Amino acid sequence: MSNTNLHTSSNSPANKITTFEATSSREKKRSANRVRHRLLSIRYDVGQYLRSLLNGKHLEGLPLVANERCGTWYALPFQPHSFCHFKSTDGHVHLFSLKRLNLPFLKTVAKHQSVVLVDASNKKEMPDSFSRTLPIWSCVLNRIAERYRRDMDMESLFDEDEDMRLYLPDWIIPNEEQNEMNHVIETRVDELYQSEAIVDIPGFLALLQKPIRPFWITPLHSELPDDSAKSRFHCIICCNASNVCLDSNNGEYNRNKSRIVWRDDDQFWYTPGAADDEESWARHLTPTVFWEVSDKFSPQLSDQQTEDLIDDVVQTVYGNECMTANVIDSESYDWIGNLNIAIGTRRAGRPAR
Repeated sequence: MSNTNLHTSSNSPANKITTFEATSSREKKRSANRVRHRLLSIRYDVGQYLRSLLNGKHLEGLPLVANERCGTWYALPFQPHSFCHFKSTDGHVHLFSLKRLNLPFLKTVAKHQSVVLVDASNKKEMPDSFSRTLPIWSCVLNRIAERYRRDMDMESLFDEDEDMRLYLPDWIIPNEEQNEMNHVIETRVDELYQSEAIVDIPGFLALLQKPIRPFWITPLHSELPDDSAKSRFHCIICCNASNVCLDSNNGEYNRNKSRIVWRDDDQFWYTPGAADDEESWARHLTPTVFWEVSDKFSPQLSDQQTEDLIDDVVQTVYGNECMTANVIDSESYDWIGNLNIAIGTRRAGRPAR
């Protein structure tokens, strides 16, 4: 049996909190994965970290877009303009997804010139959706726009060196992987071209009068557009909504520590990127429902009381069916371009749990 330090807080016997600060990494992770700690971590990031970023001089006033599904938990309190879906798993294999073209997101970027895209990571300085998937998406769209213009004998608008290069967070992506990604980009352009997934080519070209370029802001590093970049590019500022390197209770950043941290103030295990992998902890609670009733989730509630409250809330909102079947969400289908047609995924066909 491992050594533990007992943290307790009580107002009344019914509300007594008993939480163990386990020295065992396994016990710590098991406690942190319970829904109370996840929700308090999300709320902490929103109130103590993300809000100050969005109100800062670099991001204030820019349209906010949530990258589903993790980013939605953090963005909803700020009334996001829209949603998109860049999957980290696409970036793992350097893929441009023909099922997730994200053309509505492109319209938002083109309309507003610069947007803030919110997502979070549990273990990394930024999610792979930001460091790999979105850079590939941006570069492929820039290059195929020029290919379409050549096909239609239109004037070229983009400079090959500056506008159609693959922009990556080079402090995160190793040099060898950067070379691999650059090597496959033209193949990804060919795949998109051959698929004919972009149906309205003139409409697509009208959106890309300027190239797309990603930028990044994390607790450890910022690469933000200056006035010259804002003039030249459609800027997508990828914002990690979670404080991936909080150091204990003082709120300071520590480059060498990205870990679960005990918070004495509200007696919970803080987890960076706590909204990730919601199927493992959310008990069918959705971001929308959570933020509608977030005032009910007092830190004074115990783990079990929080779980009982969630079950009551979910049953009230969705009825008994939700307690035995998955709530349909955007992971259950993939849209085909802008045709308003969707194909169900394997997730959609899973039996009820």
